[in-house]
Amino acid sequence: MEVSAAKNGPVADLLLELRGPDTGDSPTPLGEFARRLLRRVSEEWLQEEDRAQVAAAVRALFELVEETPEGDVAVRVLPADEAEHRTYLLTVMPDSAFIVETLREGMHGRSLAIESLLHPVLVLERGADGRITEVRDRTTEGHRTSAVLLVLEGSMSDEYAEELRKETADNLRLLQTATSDFRSMVDQVEAIVADLEEAKREMSWRAGEIQEVQELLGWLADGNFVFLGFRRYVLNAGEDGTSVIVDPGSGLGILRDEDRSAFAEPVPIDDLAPGLRARLVGGPL
Repeated sequence: MEVSAAKNGPVADLLLELRGPDTGDSPTPLGEFARRLLRRVSEEWLQEEDRAQVAAAVRALFELVEETPEGDVAVRVLPADEAEHRTYLLTVMPDSAFIVETLREGMHGRSLAIESLLHPVLVLERGADGRITEVRDRTTEGHRTSAVLLVLEGSMSDEYAEELRKETADNLRLLQTATSDFRSMVDQVEAIVADLEEAKREMSWRAGEIQEVQELLGWLADGNFVFLGFRRYVLNAGEDGTSVIVDPGSGLGILRDEDRSAFAEPVPIDDLAPGLRARLVGGPL
């Protein structure tokens, strides 16, 4: 089993410890998981860390991955080691874009310094009981799972750790929601660009302005913008005047839950703030 560029040293010793009883050429699932997790860890970094604490964190992350159903998001914060002044944040979720960026922003928002971030993407085989039987590279066929071990400087109270866990889980679920609908949101933008062709024909005197809008939207949809949510609103004219309401079924990404919208029920446009009302009825674009 490949353990490190060096055959001896802190990384190799830790991997041999995590591998467990000698199994010949076939590493245990935990051993292979640890190898892929620690493959880019420097000897110097591990030399300065408490190896027992790192080993415990690796085992805890493997257990979190194993007990988390495929497709779910799970987060755990290990109890802080007051002596070493380290806190370990563990996450598992289906692989997607922007996981690392989301975690970094979350820690930055709480002024938490990241000592190290380990992030293997794995393909897992499970037995009938759900236990992991094989850990493979991300390039092989199968469902890709993201596992993260985040080492934070300093310790924290149990109450603060629970707040951090919940906030991180919420952020990752929002990310999962946004990225799962990303292609659909791009499709909506491309549909708007196509619809504007009819607007150019109907308002030829504004064709240049509409063309600029189309080009901007096309540029955004061409991989230059991260769409997080989409929702369409419609204006309905009735006996009591015009109202605005969410177009049912149009919500995507973080705006998928239409019941949370202020316009889940019809709202008379006369009740809207002047600026918002102007955006809705003040022009063709």
